Amino acid sequence: RIGDTLFYIDPKDDTFAAHIMYQACKETGRTCYYVSMDDYEIGKWAPFLGGSEKDAFARLETAMGLEMTGNPSTDYYKTQEITVLRNAFKRTRRIESMFNDIQGKEANKTVAELASWKEVKSLCPTNKGFSIEKAIKENAVVYFKGSLDDRVIKTATKIFIVELVQECRRLSKSGE
Repeated sequence: RIGDTLFYIDPKDDTFAAHIMYQACKETGRTCYYVSMDDYEIGKWAPFLGGSEKDAFARLETAMGLEMTGNPSTDYYKTQEITVLRNAFKRTRRIESMFNDIQGKEANKTVAELASWKEVKSLCPTNKGFSIEKAIKENAVVYFKGSLDDRVIKTATKIFIVELVQECRRLSKSGE
């Protein structure tokens, strides 16, 4: 109500919060977005489309569990997977397209992860989907509904938070 940009991230599906926020936005003339990771609701989001290429790829590495640990035996295989994934990412930032691109290549873990992610249709919009950058620039109110039960959606919710921080930092540095 005081005009601040607000991102409300709800991992448990509060019964009333989204309705209260929407009503307050309606009364004050604010833009309100509802983004749900439930395939049967509105508000889809493509987790690797937004932001700079570097930031988006960092989110992708995290989402696929490819962070380096310092253990030479596991990090060796991760570097192979990262190389395959980076080549696909340079061609597309869409989950389904990356999955199709790397199938049959030396990236079994990433293929399996992307297969799970592409099953969540709310993460694979046919258009660009929800834009964190746009919502920040519009000084909008955003209700993001995640999940505590689904492994992929739980990880996607964390990635959403990372993109939000990345975009705030990027827009602040650019003076926007």
